[in-house]
Amino acid sequence: MAVRQLNPEQEQVFGIFGDKNSLETCLCSLFSNNHTQIKSIFTELDLMPAIWVVYDTMKFVFVLVSTDDITSEKHNYFMVVMQRFLQDLCQNIIICSSDAFFSDFSTQHSFHGKPHETRTYRQVKKEQHDIPPPQKMKLDDKDIFKTLLVEQHRKILITNNTPNIYCYEKLFQGPNQTLTTNRYDKLKESLATVLHINTLTLCPILHCCSQYGIFLSTNQESQIQKLLEEHTTKYKKEKLNIHEQAKALVKKLFGIENTVTTFFTIGTSIDQNLRHQLYNETTEWLVIPKYINESADQFYNRFISTFHRHILKNYNIDVKRMNDFKSALQRIDKKKIMLKLQESLVNHIYVTVQSEIQHEVHYNILPLSYTLLNDTDNCLYYFTATRSTSICISLNDLGQFINISDLSEIDRSTFANQTELIGCFKMNDGKTEIIVIKRPTIVSKKLGAPGYTVVLHKNKIFRKLTDFCLSNVRLVYSSNSSTHTLVLYNIDNGSVTLCLLDNFGHIQHTSLLSLQDRAKKPIGVKSLTLTVAQNLLILIDSNSKVYELNISEDNYVNISQLSKSRNNSQDTSNFIADNGDLYQEVQTIGEKNPVFLFQAKSSIDIINQNYCQIYSIILEHQPSVYGMQIFTDFIDTYCAVFSAHFSEVYCIQNLISDTRIERQLSLNNLEKSPKQYIGNRLFDIIKRGELQFGVPDSLDETQYYLNLPSEYNKYSDRIKKYFKDLNMKAHLKLGYTDTDFISQSLDIHLLITNIVSRIPLQLCTIEMGTLVPLNNGRRDKMDHLSSKSFGIEMKAREILLSYLDNILNNINDDIKIVGIIGRQSTGKSYLMNKIFRTRFAVAAGRCTDGIWMSYAYIENTHFIILDCEGLFSDQRTEDEEIKLISFLSALCDITILSQDLGFSRFQDRLFGILSQAVDKIGINDKLFKGILLVAIRDISDNNADESINAAEKKFSDLQRKGKSGFLEQLFSNTFKIQLLHHFENKNFDHEIDKLRHIFIKHVIKDEITGLKIACRWENGKDLADRLKILLIQLYTDDFIDSNKIHCDMKFAELEDEMRKAWTKLHLSNEESIVLKEQLIEKKIEDTLYSLKLNHTLLQFDENSADNNFENICEFILVPLRSITTLSNDTNEDNNKLFSIINELIDEVMSFRRQQVKELMSERFQKKIPSENDDIKERKTKFVNSMEQYMLSFKLQICLKKCSLCDLKCIHNAQHTEEAKSLLEKKKDQLVQLQVSLKPTMSKNVEERIKYLNEKVLTAKEEENQLHKEKIYLLSELKYLSDKENLETNITQCNSEVDTEKSKIDNFTQTMNDINNQLKTILLLDDDFIYSDQLLHKLNEDIELLVNPDQYKINDINILIANFHQNYETDCTDKDNLWYSFEEKETTEEKKKN
Repeated sequence: MAVRQLNPEQEQVFGIFGDKNSLETCLCSLFSNNHTQIKSIFTELDLMPAIWVVYDTMKFVFVLVSTDDITSEKHNYFMVVMQRFLQDLCQNIIICSSDAFFSDFSTQHSFHGKPHETRTYRQVKKEQHDIPPPQKMKLDDKDIFKTLLVEQHRKILITNNTPNIYCYEKLFQGPNQTLTTNRYDKLKESLATVLHINTLTLCPILHCCSQYGIFLSTNQESQIQKLLEEHTTKYKKEKLNIHEQAKALVKKLFGIENTVTTFFTIGTSIDQNLRHQLYNETTEWLVIPKYINESADQFYNRFISTFHRHILKNYNIDVKRMNDFKSALQRIDKKKIMLKLQESLVNHIYVTVQSEIQHEVHYNILPLSYTLLNDTDNCLYYFTATRSTSICISLNDLGQFINISDLSEIDRSTFANQTELIGCFKMNDGKTEIIVIKRPTIVSKKLGAPGYTVVLHKNKIFRKLTDFCLSNVRLVYSSNSSTHTLVLYNIDNGSVTLCLLDNFGHIQHTSLLSLQDRAKKPIGVKSLTLTVAQNLLILIDSNSKVYELNISEDNYVNISQLSKSRNNSQDTSNFIADNGDLYQEVQTIGEKNPVFLFQAKSSIDIINQNYCQIYSIILEHQPSVYGMQIFTDFIDTYCAVFSAHFSEVYCIQNLISDTRIERQLSLNNLEKSPKQYIGNRLFDIIKRGELQFGVPDSLDETQYYLNLPSEYNKYSDRIKKYFKDLNMKAHLKLGYTDTDFISQSLDIHLLITNIVSRIPLQLCTIEMGTLVPLNNGRRDKMDHLSSKSFGIEMKAREILLSYLDNILNNINDDIKIVGIIGRQSTGKSYLMNKIFRTRFAVAAGRCTDGIWMSYAYIENTHFIILDCEGLFSDQRTEDEEIKLISFLSALCDITILSQDLGFSRFQDRLFGILSQAVDKIGINDKLFKGILLVAIRDISDNNADESINAAEKKFSDLQRKGKSGFLEQLFSNTFKIQLLHHFENKNFDHEIDKLRHIFIKHVIKDEITGLKIACRWENGKDLADRLKILLIQLYTDDFIDSNKIHCDMKFAELEDEMRKAWTKLHLSNEESIVLKEQLIEKKIEDTLYSLKLNHTLLQFDENSADNNFENICEFILVPLRSITTLSNDTNEDNNKLFSIINELIDEVMSFRRQQVKELMSERFQKKIPSENDDIKERKTKFVNSMEQYMLSFKLQICLKKCSLCDLKCIHNAQHTEEAKSLLEKKKDQLVQLQVSLKPTMSKNVEERIKYLNEKVLTAKEEENQLHKEKIYLLSELKYLSDKENLETNITQCNSEVDTEKSKIDNFTQTMNDINNQLKTILLLDDDFIYSDQLLHKLNEDIELLVNPDQYKINDINILIANFHQNYETDCTDKDNLWYSFEEKETTEEKKKN
C-alpha cells in the first residue's frame, strides 16, 4: 500500500546495501526520529536476508543488511538474490561499508581471467595392510549430547548406518501425573486474555491448552464447544436487545425519534454505512468488556469524532440531548454483565479441563547429525554435531493407524503406557524416515498381544506401511542404492521376517524364514546388525556369543556360531576382545566387502568379512560409553561413540572401498585453517547477481554511491579500478547528495510489477506418489480435496494462488504460458530467469521441488512462467513424472525442453512419457494447444551444424519408428530447435533476446487453415480456473471433462455475483450496461410528482430484514420529501408518507429485480458466450434460483392502527424486535411508576400482596390435596386392573390342566394295552415292572433262539440294537423283533440263490 502512494517527484526513493554497523549509522542519520524502529531491523539478522522498507514523508528507502558470514552457502545465495532484487527496485543504491571493507581490500577477483588449478590424485588397489590406523578427529558437538542424553527418560532408537542418531523422549500424562495447580492457573489467566465474548471459538482454547501441556479428550472438547455455543447465544441475545436500544439512543441524539430512516434534522443525507457504523459502535461500547475502562464521556467524544469525519458540515448537538444520551448509556450499560458472562465461561472451561484424567502420550524424536567440514584445500577439517527439527508423534497421530477410539478409558491408558518407539531409519533420499512403533494389538475392542506398526514419515506427514502381529522381536534395517530391507528377528523361535521396500517406501514383498536348526538358537539378543548386501545377520546373544545368520535362502535361516582370528592368523579364538571383555554391540558397513565393528567396554574392534580382527580402537572414556554409530562417505569410514558426557569420532580411511585414493594432507592437518576471502565481498555480491540473473531491466544503468570516510581516501583509485574491472552494468560514485535520489522517471506501476515478478510461488509438490496442490504456496491440510463429498469445481475454488490470484483476476488481455522441462541440473531455472527476469531458485544440484509459478510483464505482454523440477531423478517414479509433464504440456503455449548435446536414453524415455501424458488427462479445446521448443545448451560455434543435424535426425527417427505421436497430441505437430552457447559466451545474451522475442510474438494457429486462433485464454481468471482444475484432477486422478467443471465454476461464481449485485448494485469498469435511474410518477393530493431513484444507493443485508426495511424506507423517503410538501411534523403527514412508501415498495423491488436480471444476463453472456442444450437448461435453473432469491426479500410496512393511540404503525410488517423493544420500555415505565408511588399506597399494595400470597398458599394446599387423591385413585385403578388380569390367567390355566389330565389318562390306557399284549405273546413268569427288566428278558430269549453258528455276533448285536432303538421310538409291526429277524433270513436266502 505504501508503494502505491509513492510520489517520485516529491519523495526520494533509493536503496541502501551494506554492513550492519555502518548501515545502521547511515539510517539513523537519514531518519532522525525513527531510531527505535531502525534498531528493530538489526535484531533479525540471524534469519535469512530480507529487504526492509523505511520511509517518511520525504524519503522511501529499501534496506538490505549484509553479514560477515561467508560459510553458509544458502545464506550467501539468498544475499545475492536479495541484492539483485534491490537492484531491480532502485536505480540509486548507497553502499555502506565497514572498516573491514577497507582493511581487507583486495585488487584481485575470481570472476574472469583466472586459470583453474590442477589437482592430481592416485588410485591404488587396496591391500589389507595398506589401511591406515584409525585416527581421532576434532568434533564440535556444542554440548548437544549432554543436552539430549542427560535426561533419564530419553532413549536412543535403533537406526541404520547414516550420520544420524535419533534420541527420543516420551511425554506421558497418566492418571498419577496430574497437572499442578500452577499450570491450570496459568491456563486460566491465558484464557481470560485470549477469550472475548464477542468472538468465541475453540481454536484459541486448544492453543492455550497445548501451550501449557494440557491435552483435551474428545468429550472435553465437545463439552467446551457446547459451553461456547451457550455463552455465544446469551451474548447474541443480549446484544440484539441492546442494539435496538442503541439505535433508539442514536436517533434520539439527533432528534429523529419518530422517523424510521434518515437524519433530516442534520440537513443532509447520511450514508447508511455510516448510520450502521454509529449503531454498531454504540452497541459494542455497551456490551463488549474491552471498553469497560472507557467512560461515557470518552465514548461520546469518539462517537462524535467518527460522525464528523464523514459529515463535512459541522453540526452542533443540543446539550440536553447530549446529556440524555450519556445518561442513557450509563443506565443500559451491559459491559459488566458481559464481563461476568465471560468470566463465567472461563471458570466453566477451567472446571471442564480438570474434569477428566488425561491420557496422552507424545514422542519427540530428536535427530542429531554429524557434518564433515573441509578446508580450502578440500582436506578433512572437523566434524560438527547439529540438531535437526524434531519429529513429533502424538497418540492422536497413532489413532490414524490404530482404532483406539473403541477402547475404554482404562485400556487407552494402558495402551499409552505400553506403546514405545523402537527404531527410526533414514532412507536414501535423506528426507524420509521409517519409524517402527511397538504397541498392543486391539482385538474386539480389547487389548491383545504386542504388535508392531511401521510408519513412513516425510515433511511432517505420516503414512502407515504395515502391521506385524509379533511379540519379543529385535529390529534391524539396511539399505543400498536399490533395495531396503527391514528385518524382525523373533527371539523366542529364531524365525526371521523380511520386509522389502522400494526407494519410495512402498512394500514390495514380505516373507517369513524359519530357523533350520532349532538346537543352535541363540539365547536372547544383545545386539543385531544386517549387512548392506542384506544377506547376513550378525547377532550377539545374551551370553555374548556371536552368531552368523544366513538369510539368503528362500524359506529358512542357516545359523552358525562364530570365532575370530587376529592379523590373518589361522588360529581362531572365542569372539571376545583382546583384554577378555565381552562384546556389547555390533554394527556393519560395506556392501561388497562388509566390515564389522564390535564394541566392548574399553575398545572397538574392526573385523573383516573373514572375521579377522584388523584394528582395535582403544576408548578413552571407558566406563561411560553410551552408544556407537558408524557411517561412511564411500571413501572413509567414521565411527562415533557418545554418551551424555562426551562424544568422539574416529576416521578409518579406505576401509570399505576396493581401491584407495591417495590425497595429501587428508588427515595430517585436521585443525582449523584460516580462510582468506579473495575479492571485495560487497562488490562481488553485486557481480554474482548479474551473472546469475542477468543485467537489470531498466535502460538506465544502476548508480551506486559509496560513502568514503576521509581516512580511507587513499583507497579511492583502487576501489574505482576494482569496480570497473568487474565490468558490470552499473556506475559507482564516491559520496552522494540528497539531490541524487530524486527520480521523476520512476514508474510506480513498473516498480510493483517488478516486485511481484521476482517472487515465485510453488503450485504443487510430489508426496508419496501423489501430486499435491499447495494453498498459497504452503502445504496446508488438503484432506477435504480428496473427499468425494465435494465436486472438483468446489475443490478448485478452495485453491488459492496468493498474490497471483489478484494479478490474474485483473488481466483481461491475452496471456501466454511458458514452461520448461528437462533433466536435473541442466540450467532450467537459470534459463527462465534470464529470459523472463524471474527469480526461480538456482543451484548446482537439485533446487526445484514440484512446479513453481511466476508472473512476468515484458513489452506489454503478460506471461505466466512454470518451472518444473528435474526429471529422471531417483526420487520420482515414472507415474509421478507423467503427472508433472502432463500439467505443463496441457497448459503451456510453449514447452521448453532443456537438454545438453547428446540425445541419450533419457530423451527416449522422455518422449515415451510425453506419449502417455495426453492419456492421463484427455484432450479438449483448451488443453494441449502449445508447441515444443528444444533448447540445446552449451553449443560451441564449431559443433553447431552437427548439433542441429543430430536434433533433426532424432525427430526424423521418431517419426519413422511411429513414436512421434506425442507431437500431434501435445504440441500441435510443431516444434522448434534453439541452440544456446555457454552462458559465459557473449552470444548467449543475444540468443536469450531472440528467445524472448519468439515468446512475445508467438501466436496459436489453426492446424488446418494456418490462421491465427483467437486468444486461448480469454483472461487471467479463465487461466487461473483451468490451472486449479487441472491441479485437482491430477491430485484426485479424476479426469472428467474439464470444460464441464469450468462451467460449474462459472455458474457458482455467477451465483455469488448475483447475490452481491442484489445486495449492493455496483458496476465494474468493464461493464457495458448502463444502470438507469428509476422514474416513478405518483399522484399525491391531486398533484402528480416524478420521483427519481438511484438504485446504487440502495443496499440490502442478507441477514437483517430490519436493516433492509430501514434502508428501503430511507431510499424512497429522501427524494419523496424533497418533492412534496408533506413532513413528519404531524401524525397525519407521517401516516400519509409511509402509506405512499408502502405502495411504492413493490414497484421499487420490481425495478431492482429487473436491473439485476439485465446485469446478470450480460455477465452470463460474457462468462459463458457459447450455448448448448445443457447450458440453456442450466441457465433456466439459474434464472429461476435468482428470481426466488430476490423474491425472498419481502418488505412491507405494517400500517396497522394502534388500539390506544389510533396511529398507524410504520415499522416492518413482522416487527418482532420492535415488540421486544416496546416490552422493555413498558417494563422501565412500570419500574418508574412503582418508584413514584406514595408510601401509603405502598403500604396498601403490601397488604394486598400479603392477602394474595395467602390466597395463593391456600390454593397450593388444595392443589396438593387433589394431587394426593389423584394418586390414590390411580393406585386403586391399577389394583383392579391387575386383579382382572389375574382371574383371566387362572381360568386359562385351569383349562390347560384339564387338557393335560385327559392326555395322561389316554397314555396310561395305552400302556396297559401294550402290557397285556406282551403278556399274551411272551410266556413270562412274573410281571415286569420296569421296561429295563423287560428288555433284559427279551435279550436272553433272543440269544436262546438265535443259532450262533449261522449268525455272526456283530450282526446279532446290530439286530438287538436296532430293536432297542425301534422299541424306544415307534413300536410298529415292521419294527417288531421277529419281523426284523425273519426279514434278515429272507435276505440271506436271496443272496445265496
